[in-house]
Amino acid sequence: MITRRPRFFPELSTACRDHTAAEVLSRAVYGLPEWNRSEIKSASLVSNPGCYPTSAILPLAPLIVQGLIKPQGIVVNSLSGVSGAGRSSISQLSFVEVNESVKAYKVGIHQHIPEIRETLKALSFKDVSVTFVPHLLPITRGIYTSIYAPIEGEINEKSVINAFENHYGNEPFVRFSSTTVPEIKNVNYTNYIDIGFQLYPENNHLIVLSAIDNLVKGAAGQAVQNMNIMFGFNETEGLS
Repeated sequence: MITRRPRFFPELSTACRDHTAAEVLSRAVYGLPEWNRSEIKSASLVSNPGCYPTSAILPLAPLIVQGLIKPQGIVVNSLSGVSGAGRSSISQLSFVEVNESVKAYKVGIHQHIPEIRETLKALSFKDVSVTFVPHLLPITRGIYTSIYAPIEGEINEKSVINAFENHYGNEPFVRFSSTTVPEIKNVNYTNYIDIGFQLYPENNHLIVLSAIDNLVKGAAGQAVQNMNIMFGFNETEGLS
């Protein structure tokens, strides 16, 4: 039997807890505007997505829904600025510990793994398996996510662009391109997610890249976007 222990950053491990408001779970709506806008509009309770899940679900969902990639065997590597851990004062998050280094943490046990998997499953009606590894970057803010997804059948650059265009062509905060590589500096202090991709036919994989500001599209900005939808304001109000 193989047992897993939280060997990396045990101080950041999330202990299991009983839900303190389980009676309201049935009416909570997952607040990913690009996919649940109509539900958010009529909701009284919205669950704001996590920053890592936002950076992974938005690039993956159109590809899985349209059958361009296999829902099994997806690998997601994400790198986050230190602000993603909150305002904790533990020594592992101090400047001298994180500066000039990169480190994986919560490998295989991160609390966002079920959120990524179950949301993609709900959107695509397919069983999804995701291997997710988060890393800590010596920067203040931003998330950079690299995704490696096995291709389903014959696809090309145009079919990938069409998938993103079909789902995000009119979305105010999603930018995608086959020629531009996303960079954290281009999304920080904004509510945008930038998505890029590269076909890797030699290994029958599609490589997808995304960048967001973990404190805006990954947190407060997306919450404001959800609030705007719920109360009938312009969706970009306060964000564009």
